[in-house]
Amino acid sequence: MKIYRTMEGSETLDQNGKVTALEIQYFVMEGGSRRDAMLACLEDAPAEEDSLKKSGVRFDSVDQEGNYEIAVLYKQGSGSYSTEKEMEQMSFSCGGGTKHITHSRKQEILQGEKDPGGAIGWNGKFGAECTIAGVDIPCADLKENHTVKMKASQLSVAFRKRVASLVGKVNSSNFKGWEPGEVMFLDMSYQTPATEDEDVDVTFSFMIQPNENNVKLGDNKVSKQGFQYVWALSETVTEEGKLPTLKTTGIYRETVCEEADFKVLGV
Repeated sequence: MKIYRTMEGSETLDQNGKVTALEIQYFVMEGGSRRDAMLACLEDAPAEEDSLKKSGVRFDSVDQEGNYEIAVLYKQGSGSYSTEKEMEQMSFSCGGGTKHITHSRKQEILQGEKDPGGAIGWNGKFGAECTIAGVDIPCADLKENHTVKMKASQLSVAFRKRVASLVGKVNSSNFKGWEPGEVMFLDMSYQTPATEDEDVDVTFSFMIQPNENNVKLGDNKVSKQGFQYVWALSETVTEEGKLPTLKTTGIYRETVCEEADFKVLGV
């Protein structure tokens, strides 16, 4: 992370011409998340400026490369920095969902001579008449909402277009403690205030699907990112003097979602 102090910002005077509040602008490159950039500026900035105490930090903007403009605020009296909860609020939900699978991780033949080869709900027929019904199993349905304060002037059409381009994409790098491939961006929502100078509560919503590593599928171990899809191919195998069997002859991992760097969201 690279932090540059760029210029003095706004300044407030009282009726006697004494400075009672001011701000200093910082430019942060390679800053990671918005919160990381804000905390870094707060730590880097001096405790006092013109006899004013450091009191907080404000996010101003983020460009397409993920570089941030941050303002460090100063005022009279003892400084008090906004807590992380005040800077960003997060809500998390973990509900019950389902996913459809067609092949077992471990299959036992308790009775009968036909071998399904790991297929679940096989109709017992071979060749063109073979069908595999599969089964729905429970899985976690994880969602996170992150709410941050932004200036109405930051929510430009260009910014909204960048946000829209990320819908349905998954994280290409670590994001909020989740590994690459585990987070999908769903939507952004806010209500327009009366003026562009007002702060707006902007909520970003994400779906979470944890990565899976070394999962047993038949005689193989499979790893996949959260929003990748793994499926197996079963074929009829005939050996002389033996009953036909249905065997897993292929396992495939599909990447169906584009990746993106979520830093441009500024969350």
